[in-house]
Amino acid sequence: MEKKQTNTLVMITAVILAVLGGVLLFAPQIKPIHICYLMCGVIVACGVYSIVRYYMSSAFRKSTDYGFSVGVFCIVTGIVGFIKSNVIVVFFPVAISMLVILFGVVILQDALDLKLLKSGLWSAVLVVAAVVIIVAMVVLINPFSDMEKRQLVANALVLVTGIVLLISKVFLQTAYRGYDKRFENEAKAKESESKETDVQPVQMEEVEKENEVEAVTHEEE
Repeated sequence: MEKKQTNTLVMITAVILAVLGGVLLFAPQIKPIHICYLMCGVIVACGVYSIVRYYMSSAFRKSTDYGFSVGVFCIVTGIVGFIKSNVIVVFFPVAISMLVILFGVVILQDALDLKLLKSGLWSAVLVVAAVVIIVAMVVLINPFSDMEKRQLVANALVLVTGIVLLISKVFLQTAYRGYDKRFENEAKAKESESKETDVQPVQMEEVEKENEVEAVTHEEE
């Protein structure tokens, strides 16, 4: 159940990445600073939710629940982000590159999982993951003389990463279902073989008894 929730969360994140990349790439009137404001607002909202949930769920009874601390940290971080948005925007391509490298590694793991699940798509996913990580490293190193080109490549990279991450998760879910089905079929085959093995001695005993009965009948005759 926890694994399913994690995959769902990653797929939602992939959709958000794809939408964010598409907006930055095809809606030039929306600037990175607007995205920064939006993200800071989301962080503050998450902080408020975490604090409210902490008290509403009586989480203070659990010594391992730090919902209040996380909530306060998110609110403070969001407010600082609002105040220093102009500074954060300067590092926006760097933040995007780090984020893309993170999800590129996730796609890389998906490729290895697909190989272990005996899916023929693992090599394609592996190549795409490698390309995404390499391009993100190039953007991070910043060999561009024009900042607009760097930002354009970073935006396109976010869009591609979101799409590839979503596709890799769909491939992985399909591979998991196929693997589970093969496992069930193998288990059923082994079970049927064991039943046949158990039945054979019984059949042999019945044949031997029939032979003994026939032998006794012939002797009486």
